[in-house]
Amino acid sequence: MPKTKGPREQAAFKGFIEYDLTEQERADLKKREFDLVDANVAMENLVRDEYRVSFGFDFYNSTFTCSLSNKNPTHGNAGWVLVGRGSEPMKAFKQALYKHLEVFQGVWSNARSMSRAELDD
Repeated sequence: MPKTKGPREQAAFKGFIEYDLTEQERADLKKREFDLVDANVAMENLVRDEYRVSFGFDFYNSTFTCSLSNKNPTHGNAGWVLVGRGSEPMKAFKQALYKHLEVFQGVWSNARSMSRAELDD
């Protein structure tokens, strides 16, 4: 009988990517089309890249959330969580995807350096 691989090592939790969209980014995001076909393609691409996509509801802010994370220890975004928020689950996913692809170009370390720069203004 062939040997099976054991559970893969997972990256430890490092924290949340703290980033609020600028007014310009919000306007850009709002005018973008995002239908079910777009969402399906985006979801497939994220899963293929080993991202976990999860949805929830933030009762404190009364918004839906969509969280992206990657636990593959060799991945550059491993251990970090990127969250999108919206009045509907699809809008939360659209925002999370926009942050991931457009704002950070898939490299979340860009977000951490942007956040520090804003603090030093």
